[in-house]
Amino acid sequence: MAAEVADLTSPLESLSLAGTNDSPTDSPHSYSFSSSHSPSQSSRSSHRDSDKSSGLGLTLRTLSQDYADPENSEVFRDAPSGYETMDTRISDEAIYPERFHRLAELEHVPWTDRDVLIVLQQGRTKELSGNISLELLQRLSYLLQRPLVRLANETQRLCQALCKCTKHEIIAAIKILLSKSLGDSCINACYKAGTLYAMSTNNFKQSKSAQCGLHFSIGRFHRWMIDSQIALRVQEMAAVYLAACLENLLEEILLLAVGRDQLGGLILGASALDYGISNVPELWGLVQPWEHLICGRNSTGMISLPSTLSMASLLSGSSGDSTGRRTRGQMRADSVMAKTLEQSLLATCVGTLTELGDLVSQSMHYWYNKSSAHSKPQHMVTWGPSALHTLYYYMRCSQLEHADNPDLTPPSIHLCAERPYYHQPPLLEWIRVATAHAEYRLSYVVDADDVRQAGRLLLPDVDCPPRQFGTDESLCTSRHLDAQTCATRFLEDTAFRMLACGRSDLVPQALALLGGNKVNSYSQQGLTPLMYACMRGDEAMVHILLDAGAALDVTVPNDVQRYPCVHPEVRQWTALHFAVVHGHFAVVQLLLDRGADVEGKVTTEEDNFVETPLQLAAAAGHYELVNLMLIHGADPFLPTYQKSELSFKDSTQGSYNDAFTMAASHGHMNVLSRLLTSPFKPQTSDILSLEEILAEGTMPNTNHCDNRHIDRIQSHSEQESMYNGAENGYLDIAMELRGMGVPWTIHTWTQSIYTAHATRRKAIVQCLVNDFSSIRYEENKEEFLEETLPLMFDIFRSSKNDVSSEELARIFSNMYGKAPLPIIQELRPATPTQIDSRYINNPEMSDIKFMIDNKPFYAHKIILANASNRFKTMMMSSKKGADGGPAIIEINDISYHIFELVMQYLYNGGSVGCLKVNAKDVFELLGAANFFLLEGLQRHCEVLMSHRLSVDNCCAIYKHAKLFSAHELVKYCEGYILQNMAQLLKSNESFRKLIHSQKTEGQEVHNGLLATITRRLEAKLSMSKSSKV
Repeated sequence: MAAEVADLTSPLESLSLAGTNDSPTDSPHSYSFSSSHSPSQSSRSSHRDSDKSSGLGLTLRTLSQDYADPENSEVFRDAPSGYETMDTRISDEAIYPERFHRLAELEHVPWTDRDVLIVLQQGRTKELSGNISLELLQRLSYLLQRPLVRLANETQRLCQALCKCTKHEIIAAIKILLSKSLGDSCINACYKAGTLYAMSTNNFKQSKSAQCGLHFSIGRFHRWMIDSQIALRVQEMAAVYLAACLENLLEEILLLAVGRDQLGGLILGASALDYGISNVPELWGLVQPWEHLICGRNSTGMISLPSTLSMASLLSGSSGDSTGRRTRGQMRADSVMAKTLEQSLLATCVGTLTELGDLVSQSMHYWYNKSSAHSKPQHMVTWGPSALHTLYYYMRCSQLEHADNPDLTPPSIHLCAERPYYHQPPLLEWIRVATAHAEYRLSYVVDADDVRQAGRLLLPDVDCPPRQFGTDESLCTSRHLDAQTCATRFLEDTAFRMLACGRSDLVPQALALLGGNKVNSYSQQGLTPLMYACMRGDEAMVHILLDAGAALDVTVPNDVQRYPCVHPEVRQWTALHFAVVHGHFAVVQLLLDRGADVEGKVTTEEDNFVETPLQLAAAAGHYELVNLMLIHGADPFLPTYQKSELSFKDSTQGSYNDAFTMAASHGHMNVLSRLLTSPFKPQTSDILSLEEILAEGTMPNTNHCDNRHIDRIQSHSEQESMYNGAENGYLDIAMELRGMGVPWTIHTWTQSIYTAHATRRKAIVQCLVNDFSSIRYEENKEEFLEETLPLMFDIFRSSKNDVSSEELARIFSNMYGKAPLPIIQELRPATPTQIDSRYINNPEMSDIKFMIDNKPFYAHKIILANASNRFKTMMMSSKKGADGGPAIIEINDISYHIFELVMQYLYNGGSVGCLKVNAKDVFELLGAANFFLLEGLQRHCEVLMSHRLSVDNCCAIYKHAKLFSAHELVKYCEGYILQNMAQLLKSNESFRKLIHSQKTEGQEVHNGLLATITRRLEAKLSMSKSSKV
């Protein structure tokens, strides 16, 4: 199914998404697409054909022909020498859009088609789930990877400053990429999932996805983010936010593209989805394969406002009369104002810097009025002069510039081509993206770099480096500051810049510019000069600052009111944190030698929400730094709890992260091994309280009590590490901890065997299967029945290892139990009417004749028609014989003896007591009963066959039962197979072929056995639960 992507590449080509044919591969776990994108003659001709069908092909073809040879073109010769009209010539980019950089095509995504289906069936789109075809499902799954790649790219750039990915970077990336309405919807979903996760009581028995109410796997998202190197450290809450965003975005794409109306029985294909997306500007550019983000345009290139900023909303926003009683003149004025505002928001190019400033001012005023109406009041972000000059560089149009100022003479020679207008995003998108970057910095001023970052995203073939963490001049120029404060900030900023330049001779002058704290002064970002030097890895400047009296353990202030521009993740960090997070070993060693607190001032006196330097080093896998800090006495058991203002539970009861958890969740086996060799150091808070001592029973001695508590803390850390290692797919870590004696839970065992099976590590699969007896599947019945048991059957079916197969067979037999199988009950005849046996096959009194094996059999229509609809249909279609005798019906597939048994059953009123069926006849009699739709006779055959079931014939009986839809016998056979599966696997070759068959038959057997054992376990577990109550 892999096909080269043929997406819309230029708005003017008007190639809608409905014409694309890129689709995922047959595998639900991986996607592989052609990476060749060179323009060929066939692709160009197909583009021209598409232009013809779209209605814009004539214009495009005419323009391309007119400007192909300017000297010979009549249009070119007759063109005016001035610039009275805008140049609408089409560049090669419109015809050959393959020159644009493409997004990465992912071979692996952190979801499966099954995950997508579950989201659509159980989320907001469940009413549409019945209208979704497999083609549409796979198309949705494939298209979703493009927003994922875009979010990952933006998050990766934002994370470079602190080498750490948190929920704040995910939220910022959402604001940067998605429209206002779409972004708000995804952010609300992130907040909801994050709150549920923080409020959950994590006992390692549930998946992280279940704890936060999501269907996408949090562990797979976390592992994907780590493998993609979004950052050296990825917090699990960032994975929760990313999974929640993609899950919500999946629903939004379907709802916006297809609509919320009831579709009846209409089944939607991929083309319907593509057509819907092509008409939604908020989605169309988001799912395109190009690196730059096409905003505000649909597939035809038409520019428009988002649905939340329609003309009606502009009118409501521009009206100042709250009473609703407006005159016609006021309504006309409001309409003109709204139209002007719409033109301002949709402007793609300007002629002068003054014009741009007016447009930005007007648009920003409306933007914040609109945002304040739906959320809490916020400070209005202003645009600095450098930002306006940078934006003018991108939006400048020479034709408009010369049109506005006729005194200017246009150049006769153009040294560079201007960007085509259809590649220019509207002003609204410039404002949205640049403002999002400024808000991420917690700044009230948009600066030039914010605009450059927006240009990199919105324009093709534009790039710039990520913003570095350092002093920020825009924080000094905010219009919210008075003149004195602004001047003081400029002096402080100058001092910090002098210290950052690397010249030791400027240190005295720089310190003189700072306030009373001198060398320990804080910048507006909450950092001291020593913290900046540690972040840069400037060992010489660290020496100088320490000699000048810089405090080693001063922390980043936590006062939001006084320092509002401090990044939330660095609050209460010390200089050691910044040196560790950037991996500067020499600086870390220097700070520790000078007496810096190895824990970064983190204590256990109260619940701690700040990561220790050791945790940061363990998450990044810096083995040398971990070893250095352990030598200096760092405590690997020191925890960091989940922090959520919306959580009402005691935080110490939930999940916490220590150095072991950080190393395990990021897959650093060597770091984890080093941490495991470090001794436990009891802290003050680790001493048992009187309540805990009493809970232990009688008063023990102090040493024994402390040892019990130490063992509990160590056990909790090890279990947390195994849980995170298994959840994120780090199989070696989970197996290593299991080898140390850490017990399995049903969730950790399931995740481990899933990873081993997916990566085809057969030896580990066998080891895990052998260790199944150590887990208690009763502790999480839902996950075991819905996830674990189907996975075990998949492994059993695909396993070629006799040892693993035999062990799984024994496990299934033990789970099913040796209790007697449910007996198949005979069906009682509805209206027993017995006919004298002398009427059977009596030619004198019959009115219908059957020919079986060239022998006649005489019967009565009234008896047969009342017994079965099949006989009734045969009677109605029969014709009298040529000599006027009874009608003749010929039956070829049933033997005479079997037909005689059927007649005996019918003439005895459906009673089976008179039948004497031999073992060799029961199979054929079952087929005859099924053919003539005689449920009672069929059930009797099922009863007979169930009595004769054995290891040798169970496969043959099972196949016949499925062939003739003998449902009760099928269930009975499946129960018998489950009870005797180990013996069947050893001695019955036909069973081995049947169970390991990769054809549809094997899958049906697999599904039947799974359903049967699931019903049995549900009944057993429910009975066990009720008996306990």
